[in-house]
Amino acid sequence: MHFKELKPGDVIDIRDGITVHTVANSHPDGGVSYRIQYGEKSCCYVTDYEHGSDKAEGLIRLCEGTDLLIYDSYFTDAEYPAHKGWGHSTWEEGLALQEKAGVRQLLLFHHKPERSDEEMAALESKIIGKHPMAKAAREGMVVSL
Repeated sequence: MHFKELKPGDVIDIRDGITVHTVANSHPDGGVSYRIQYGEKSCCYVTDYEHGSDKAEGLIRLCEGTDLLIYDSYFTDAEYPAHKGWGHSTWEEGLALQEKAGVRQLLLFHHKPERSDEEMAALESKIIGKHPMAKAAREGMVVSL
């Protein structure tokens, strides 16, 4: 195994045409979001990201046209104001990013642990009602690009 320290903005050529692009996250402890590209397929992984910062434009560019966006959706818009500064986002902001960046499919994850399965099912139903190519992540879920 080889470890390499990453800095936001780095592009890493893994092998066999796989590249990873990075941008800085808005989080109290810092962080990095990733876009993994292989041929014509891509997936962005955005965790521990708080929307509404000067880093938003970089994230939009990272996600432009991606096939799958896996997005931090810890809070709802109603819950968020009481937790501003925690370094997490909302499912509503995930949908907004999906639209702005032209993302094909949105997978919302990093759910608030206190949510019951019933609450998650109701939330997912609301999300799908707003955008049919968005859903909540579940343990063991497999997504094919």
